[in-house]
Amino acid sequence: MLALIISDTHGDDSRILTIRRSLSENLDVLIHAGDIGGSEQFYRDYLRCQCHFACGNTDWSGRLPETDIFSLSSHRVFLTHGHRYHVDFAGPEAVADAARQNGCDIAIFGHTHVPLLIQCGDVLVMNPGSLSRPRQPGYRPTYILLRIDDRTGELHPEIKNCP
Repeated sequence: MLALIISDTHGDDSRILTIRRSLSENLDVLIHAGDIGGSEQFYRDYLRCQCHFACGNTDWSGRLPETDIFSLSSHRVFLTHGHRYHVDFAGPEAVADAARQNGCDIAIFGHTHVPLLIQCGDVLVMNPGSLSRPRQPGYRPTYILLRIDDRTGELHPEIKNCP
């Protein structure tokens, strides 16, 4: 299984075209951790795969859930934007705790515009950074490719720079 994890695109969808063209395999899932800018239908139509979205602090439509909990292979995912968990100041632990409380072993959030891949106890915590407004040193747009071994369920996440 191949999942593309992105966040904080803010309506700038140009980089998703480049990312999709760079992949030699089909995507099974898109996971967007918020601040989408109204592009949900574009992602569904263009990528033609299962899509999960969380409402970010700049998503005002009211159509998106604040959190989404779903299964990926043998794993349970807790998806949120992160602003309500004060990730800018508190770090990823609050999101990891919320994932644990909801029976999830993967937590995905955005909001900081800085990529992160860390194990917090029994929860794998991921932030793909931002495709439109990165804030980490070097300011490269980033995303995460998550491969899940269909036989073993083993997770293989990788932070990638946008081509």
